This record gives sequence, C-alpha cells and structure tokens, in this order.
Amino acid sequence: MLFHLAYLTFFTIVAATFFDEKIVTRAQQHRFFQALLFCLVLQVAIMYIGRDIHGDTFRYLRSYDRMIGQDFAIAVIESGKELGFTLLSWLSANAGIGHRGYLTWIFVLGMVPFIAGLKRLYGNGWGYMFVAYITFPFFLSYFASGMRQAVAMSMAFYAIINYGYTRYLFRTLFVIGFAALFHMSVLVLLPALFALHFAERILTIPKILMIWVVVVFISAAGINESALGFLSGFFDDSSRYQYYLDTDKVAEVRELMNYQTGFRLDFTVFSIVPVLFVLYFERRTGIDLWLVKFYLIVNCAFQLLSFTASNDRFAALSWFYIPAILVHSQFYKYPMRSSKLGYYLLAFSGVALLALFNSRYFAG
Repeated sequence: MLFHLAYLTFFTIVAATFFDEKIVTRAQQHRFFQALLFCLVLQVAIMYIGRDIHGDTFRYLRSYDRMIGQDFAIAVIESGKELGFTLLSWLSANAGIGHRGYLTWIFVLGMVPFIAGLKRLYGNGWGYMFVAYITFPFFLSYFASGMRQAVAMSMAFYAIINYGYTRYLFRTLFVIGFAALFHMSVLVLLPALFALHFAERILTIPKILMIWVVVVFISAAGINESALGFLSGFFDDSSRYQYYLDTDKVAEVRELMNYQTGFRLDFTVFSIVPVLFVLYFERRTGIDLWLVKFYLIVNCAFQLLSFTASNDRFAALSWFYIPAILVHSQFYKYPMRSSKLGYYLLAFSGVALLALFNSRYFAG
C-alpha cells in the first residue's frame, strides 16, 4: 500500500506542476501528462485487480465459483442479484477467466463509461479530474467493495453528464435503465432527473436548498421512517429489498451487521460543504450549476432513506458527483491552467484520506 500511496503522491506533484505553462509548452504539457495518466490508470488497475480478497469481494467471488458449470436460469434464481451483473458473472465463470480476470472485466466495465463522462465534461482536462476522483476517499472503496453499484453509478454518471449538455431525456433513461441491470439503486436518480427536466426554471438553487433543509429536518426527526414504511408493501416478504424498508428487518440487519441507521450528522455535513464551497467561491451558470441542483436533489433522496440499512449506498449516489462539482468550478474555462492551489488541496487531502480509510481494500 505504501508503494501505491507514494506513486499517487508523486503523480499529484508532477500533475500540479504541469498546470503552469511557464514551465513547458502546451504541446509538451499534453504529451507528458498523457504518459503519466496512462501510468496512473495502469497503477489503479493493478491496485484494484490485485487487491486482497475479503469482505464483499470474497462473497462475490464465492457466488462466481458456484456459477461454474451452472445453468444460467438457476444462476439467476440463486444469485438474487440484478440480471446484468448475474449475466456478466455467469459468462465470466463459464469462460474460465479466473478471479482476477473477473475483477478485470468489472474494472473495465466501470471505468470506461466513467472516463467517457469525464471527457464529455472536461475535454482535454479530464485527466486532472480523474486524479481528483482516484484520490477521493469513497470512490476506490466503492469500486473495491460495492462492485455492482460502482459499475451502475459509472454508467449513470455518463448518462447524467451527457444529459446536462444535450437534454435528451429518453436516451438518458435508456442508459440509466441499463445501469439498473447491475444495481437497482441508480433508479433513485430518476426523481432528480425528472424534476430538473420538467421544472428546472422553477427549481432555483435557493429553493432546492430550502427543500434540502426541510428534508434534513424530516430525517433528523425520524418522520421519514414512519412516512415511507409503506414502501415495503410493494415487495414480497422474501425479497431482499425488505431488508432496506421493513422496520423489523432493518432492525435485524442493524443488529447482525452493526450498521448505523437513521439520521447521520457526519454524512449531512460532508454532503453540504462542497455545495457551500461552490456557491461561495464560484457561482456560475450552465452545466456546473445544473450539477449542483442535481446533486442536492439526489442527496435529498438519501436523507429520506436514511432509516434504511446500508444507507451509505444511497448517499454514494450523490457523493459520486462531489469531485465534479468542486473541480469543475475551478476548471470552468481553462481546464489545463486553473488554480494549482485548489488542485493541491483536493488531491493531497484525497491521498491522505485514501491512506487513512481505504488502505484495507488494496494489496501492499
């Protein structure tokens, strides 16, 4: 792990240095940074594919092993997972590619749409944004532990970023629907998408902030659990979704897995600080302001579902956009010549948090 952290730190220093065109020409800047970026992507792939196997990854691989030689219909029934991820796992298992090959496919399937979304948002400056994401503390941990959700969130990220530019609703719905075949949680993004598609002019930032504050109060008071408990009635008693919604089953999971449910002050502060930063320093119009609106509405969904087990999975759906709204306000017009100080703060704090919280996911 120390080698990985040292590499990321070195990369951060060099990347930030190459912000300055006084040091090199633009052509040199692009060529050298592209070479470094290739090395970084390769390094992250090695960290991910070669990591220690435990926790959720161990359970995924046990399911993968059971699928070897198994009929697909039986695999679908026994896995209990979404169809897209089950199909990927079954094909990989019966192709004989092994555990590391399986993790490689998942890594590629998650990274390709994610990088495509970054390139759509930043153009030639996408590499700097990629570095900021890699050092974002929860990003790699979700790729390492929540493999299905990481793939789904990456696909949805690509869809949402493209929608911010094109406003093509049906194309976006198709991609998010496909992403839901890997993890159903991305459907939580749809209310925010519909709200901004049909009522963006009405939903100003001050109004959305007021809604967010009200929703936070509802979550803190515990009103959301009693108000939304009826949703469990839409699922069969044996459904795994009952463990997110049914009060008794949520309590059972909380005791068994030591999950913390209910209002989370730490999650709430972590969620709102990036928005305050952007609005205070860099309030603009266009895609970045649209992303702030989208982020806040999705975070409202997390607050409403804070009573569920694994509520951090719903928080992650909005947190996935934090580096985008932070860095895009800095890179708005000159993605290769923006604030080095802001980049240093983001990237180095990310490396420190990565070392502190995520080292358990990766092999040393």
